[in-house]
Amino acid sequence: MHLTYCMNVHPGEQWDDVVRATRGDATRVRTLCGGDEPFGLGLRISAAAAAELTAQPERLAAYRALLREQSMYVFTVNAFPYGTFHGTRVKEDVYAPDWRHPRRRDYTIQVAQILAQLLPPGVEGSISTAPLTFKAWPDSATHREQALCHLAEAAYALWQLEGEQERRIVLAMEPEPGCDPETIPELVSVMNELRDTGATHLQAVHGLSRNAAVDLLRRHVGCCFDTAHQAVEFESLADGIHALQQAGIAVGKVQVSAAIEADCSRPEAVAQLAAMQDEVYLHQVGMQRPDGSVQRWNDLPAFLADLPALPPATARVHYHVPLFAETFGALRSTARLVREAAPVLLAASSHIEAETYTWQVWKEATGEPLPLHAGLARELQWLRALTA
Repeated sequence: MHLTYCMNVHPGEQWDDVVRATRGDATRVRTLCGGDEPFGLGLRISAAAAAELTAQPERLAAYRALLREQSMYVFTVNAFPYGTFHGTRVKEDVYAPDWRHPRRRDYTIQVAQILAQLLPPGVEGSISTAPLTFKAWPDSATHREQALCHLAEAAYALWQLEGEQERRIVLAMEPEPGCDPETIPELVSVMNELRDTGATHLQAVHGLSRNAAVDLLRRHVGCCFDTAHQAVEFESLADGIHALQQAGIAVGKVQVSAAIEADCSRPEAVAQLAAMQDEVYLHQVGMQRPDGSVQRWNDLPAFLADLPALPPATARVHYHVPLFAETFGALRSTARLVREAAPVLLAASSHIEAETYTWQVWKEATGEPLPLHAGLARELQWLRALTA
């Protein structure tokens, strides 16, 4: 098992920012976690950083030397946010460009080429990526075939990389609330479409047989299973993994994260939720009705505006809170769902990554005193306890 935290928690879009985070907080986390084994890293490489490394390959060689010096290795990369991800308004821009645009395809292929040069021998790689698109965009339903073809082209590039460098990399799509796909059934539908439309494209453009095209798509495109996202959808984590396995969809990576859960019959819980609004990230909300159906909002302010007219119920908010903060004030997290499903989650993939990119906004909202590196180490210790 390769276990780490996602370095998208660190601000910065340039390659120097990645190097600085590796020398700084990642090294501190490794020290606090202890152990003699090499420490795996889950990089976040923006489009700007990928372009830098492509133009200056000597910088990648210097980074490999740094990894050896620090007894670290890279096995996974977050290539979901294309551009700026901290310190300014991100919101729905995090999904742009989506898979309908060639920039998403080209950026993802660049990241794969970089990861192939960082992977240790015998270690498979994973790249988490954005859903096809964001449903609320007015033109979200257009150019779907183009999006699937771009995804197929990225998979073809991964297949070529494996043939040339003997490095298997899985492109792992994240279902996310408000997106296409957002649920596991929707992801299964997208993957079935990919194996049809994408395979047809690969046959026509690259001359592959039907079976070869479908096989490479199965081998190189899968799911990044984010436990907070599926909790906000009120989906069973274990059932979601089983559905992916039954559909023959690779679980390239499990991102272990916890969403906020609020009992909206409690005024103090609603007041605390209201205090946690911010202008940086989308905080999608799911509320389960008595009949089991789920009502959804694309951001916390919209939900709070509607709440007075809603019957009291439990709401879950897409807000990645530290795994160890299972209760805070009048709110609690969905970390207990991770504990309950741990045997299934940990068996689903060898790539396990804690992802708490909203650490800073959560820290500001709650007054959490822990410095970032100490909090990240505590999360990994919480995760390691599940594997014992």
